[in-house]
Amino acid sequence: MNKFYYLPRIKFLVYIFFYLISIELAIGQTSTNKIISKLENALNERDYTLIKKIFEEKESSKMTSRLKKIINDFPNSEWSIKEKESITSKKKYALVNISGSKIINGREYILDSNFNYHYSFKNGKIQNGSIKNHLTTIRNDNNLLDI
Repeated sequence: MNKFYYLPRIKFLVYIFFYLISIELAIGQTSTNKIISKLENALNERDYTLIKKIFEEKESSKMTSRLKKIINDFPNSEWSIKEKESITSKKKYALVNISGSKIINGREYILDSNFNYHYSFKNGKIQNGSIKNHLTTIRNDNNLLDI
C-alpha cells in the first residue's frame, strides 16, 4: 500500500497559490469597477477632469472633444457604462449606452446609442480604446411605425 506523506502539503500549497491569485484578480477587478463607475458619474455630471486623469493624454483629448460634441448636440444625454470581460480574449470592455433628446423646430429627436468600448488598463490609465458593435439611432417618431 502506498503512503502519500506529501499529499496534504501539496494540497495546502495549491490552495494557497490559487487563493492568492483569486485575491489579486478580485482587487484588480474592484479597482477597475470603481474607475468605470466614477467615469459614468463624471460623464453624467459633465466633469471632464476625471477623463484627463484616467485616460492617456492622446486618448483623453480625443475623448473630451467627442463628448463635448455629443453634449452640444444632446444636452440632456445620459450615460450608462457596464464593465465586461471578453470570454474569448480575456480583454476588458465596457458596454456603453447613451440616451438623450433634443427639440428642434417643435419636434423631439431621441438619441439612443449602444456600443462596446474595448480598452486596456495600464499604470492606472485606460489606453488603446476602440469602439466595436456600434449602433446609434436618432428618431423623431417616439417608436411609432406606420404600416
